[in-house]
Amino acid sequence: MILFAHRGASGYEVENTLSSIKRAINMGAKAFEIDVQLTLDEKVVVYHDYSLGRIFPGKEKIMDLNYSDLYKISEGEIPTLEEVMSLIPAGSLLNIEIKADISEKREIEDYVFKIMNKFPEINILISSFEHDMLKRVFMKNKDVKIGVLFDDFPIDLKEYIKKLNIEIYSINPGIRKINLENGKEIKKLGYKMYIYTVNTSEDYERALKLGADGIFTDYIDKF
Repeated sequence: MILFAHRGASGYEVENTLSSIKRAINMGAKAFEIDVQLTLDEKVVVYHDYSLGRIFPGKEKIMDLNYSDLYKISEGEIPTLEEVMSLIPAGSLLNIEIKADISEKREIEDYVFKIMNKFPEINILISSFEHDMLKRVFMKNKDVKIGVLFDDFPIDLKEYIKKLNIEIYSINPGIRKINLENGKEIKKLGYKMYIYTVNTSEDYERALKLGADGIFTDYIDKF
């Protein structure tokens, strides 16, 4: 079972920050999950929400702010993808979830690829809820592992993947939305199954019964 440090050690530190990543490393994490998106001045930053407000003050969208603005607002807590990857130990697995606001016209994966190429020692899995963007990822880079994120599970997974017409490494469903039948289908189709977000012993036991190959958790020290 792979334990992905979800946004770092986000149960203990502010999510997706260098402090969160460093704490996860100190806890012995070998797999990490982060979220990335583009700033106005085309910096790939590690941040989950499309807008400020939940973690740092403000209402602006990340895509409408320059990185220098974000740095000031967060007092340096919002890192770039390159900063985070420079911390990740060689041989680790890093799941980069690409976020793309519905109004985002830039192809963020191109910026991510440039940074990835600087860190060949890190194993990368690119995931997203934006499946059209994953199609672009596949067309541009046949070597990268792709994880398809689902909120609501498709009625016919096999048919849905067939229509996507991309090579998939993993299916990443939510613990609340997947059942035993879904789990069996994922395994039958030959994909890895990485389940999010598992923070309790009850959910961990459920993930095991579902046949999970890995889980995303805010508390890697619990399991």
